Amino acid sequence: MRIILLITILLCAGAARATECTWDPTFVSAAAKPLPPSRFRGIDRSLPVPAIIERLGPAARDVGSGLYVLQWDVTDGRTFSVSTASACGKPVNTGFHPARPDPSFKPKPLRGSS
Repeated sequence: MRIILLITILLCAGAARATECTWDPTFVSAAAKPLPPSRFRGIDRSLPVPAIIERLGPAARDVGSGLYVLQWDVTDGRTFSVSTASACGKPVNTGFHPARPDPSFKPKPLRGSS
């Protein structure tokens, strides 16, 4: 009888934890503003996703397919990404990505080239 009770308690606890860890649409906001690079100090794979969002605010976008890939814009033109398989788990990867080149930029031709 005790074993059945223990199994029931463990199953209920697991189900409660699973419902706590669902994807929250407020993790991403199109109104997110670029953040200074200093705000990302200490953000790494050791922090669970909700703690990252609590520190940075909502991401500007989620560009993932299969994984969640949250991106924040940085005031210096770079982006910062957090890749995760779970809404409440720890990220698979975090880090900065180079600024995107300006699409209107046209390089000057090299001297002597025609």
